[in-house]
Parts: sequence; structure tokens; C-alpha cells
Amino acid sequence: MNADQVRNDAEEGFDATVDQFESARQRVQNAFEQGKEQWMQIQDQAVQYSREAAESTDKFVREKPWQAVGIAAAIGLVAGLLIRRR
Repeated sequence: MNADQVRNDAEEGFDATVDQFESARQRVQNAFEQGKEQWMQIQDQAVQYSREAAESTDKFVREKPWQAVGIAAAIGLVAGLLIRRR
């Protein structure tokens, strides 16, 4: 083996390594972008569900204020008992 052949083999190996690295980097980048997009969709859904829950709660409290007060009092009593036990 002469020096030129060693150098050519080294360059080919280096080029192949660079290509593999670039391919892996692209796969990671694509996975990151997909994850980011999915996270944004989940976040949008959570905001929408929260709005719907708030609207439903507001409607219930306006239609049945005394029942809402009773439910809140019961939840407060249970929470107080649980905290007191600790």
C-alpha cells in the first residue's frame, strides 16, 4: 500500500462517516420537529378543553348557584379533613 492509497482510503472512510453523521443528524432533526408539532397540538387541545370546562363550570354556577356553593363547601370540608390528618 502506498501513501496515496492510504490517504484515499482515509478520505473515503471520513466521507462515509460524515455522510452517516449527516443522516443521523437529519433523522434527529426530523424527530424533533415532529415532537414539537405534536406538543403544539397537545397544548392547543389542552387550552380548548380548559376553555370548555371553564364555560361549563360558569354555566353551572350561574344556573345553580346554591348547589355550586354546597359542592364547594363539601370539597373544602373533605380537603380540610385530609390536611388535618397529616
